This record gives sequence, C-alpha cells and structure tokens, in this order.
Amino acid sequence: MTFVSKIDHSVQYYSIRYPKNYDPQKSYAAIFSLHGAGVEASLLASQYSSKDWAFVITPTNRRPYGFDWQDWGRLDFLEVYDLAVKALPIDQERVYLSGGSMGGQGTWHIGLHHPSLFALWHPRRMVDVACLPAFCDATEPDVCLSGNSFVKGTGKA
Repeated sequence: MTFVSKIDHSVQYYSIRYPKNYDPQKSYAAIFSLHGAGVEASLLASQYSSKDWAFVITPTNRRPYGFDWQDWGRLDFLEVYDLAVKALPIDQERVYLSGGSMGGQGTWHIGLHHPSLFALWHPRRMVDVACLPAFCDATEPDVCLSGNSFVKGTGKA
C-alpha cells in the first residue's frame, strides 16, 4: 500500500498480509512487524504465513537502512498505524508490535513511547538486555525481561 507522508509529502509504503479466508465483516487482530536494517517491508511480510486471526502489517522505514525507528521512523510507524486502523477491520484491543534486530530496537522504543496502542509488544533478540529492569506498565512493578519476553502494553488486552 502506498501513501503520501504527512511528514515530508514523499510517497511511502507498507505491506499487508491479509488473514486466511479474510471476511471484511469480521474484525481481526493486527501484528505490526518492524524490519531490521536493509530489509524491505514486502520481504518481511512475505516471511509470515497468513494467520486466520490477524493481519500482518509491515511498515517501511525509509531509505535502505531506515532511520532506526526513532524520530522519522517512529513517525512513519504512527502514520501506517493510523492508516491501517482506519482502512481495515482491526480490533484495536488486539494490536501487537514485534520486530527483530533494528526492528527489535524500534519495538522497544515505540512500545515505551506509545504503550496504549498495543495489547502486547515483543522486541525479539533481546539477549543484550536480558534481566535489565524496565518500567513497562504503570500498573505493575518493574519486570526482568528474558531474551524472549512479551511486554504488556497499557491498551486493553
């Protein structure tokens, strides 16, 4: 899907893998997956099999290696998020964020800055920060993350 960015009026894109046996009358979960450096959204989307319960949405973060997922990258994500939830029958109580490598860093960054958007967020390959105390939810105490943790967002799950 292409769109004109409100940031700089450039044409940007994201990919969507529709649910298996898609029915536009039903609502579905959404898995937003952030790419690592040098990976295009279309390639990342093709790595997922179709889920019967969820859309898989993969934003592209500009340039061949992106801008990490901070600043413009975060704004790109937010634009894609807004477009997707307006255009698709997404159950906003079942929105998930994930990413590996640079996308894992982006998942951490975006999840911390916008926790109310997600039921869960999952930065993959977090070995370097295993057991790093992190304040992830105002309703729960600090947690120690393992290398393969899910972090509860403040949205309804």
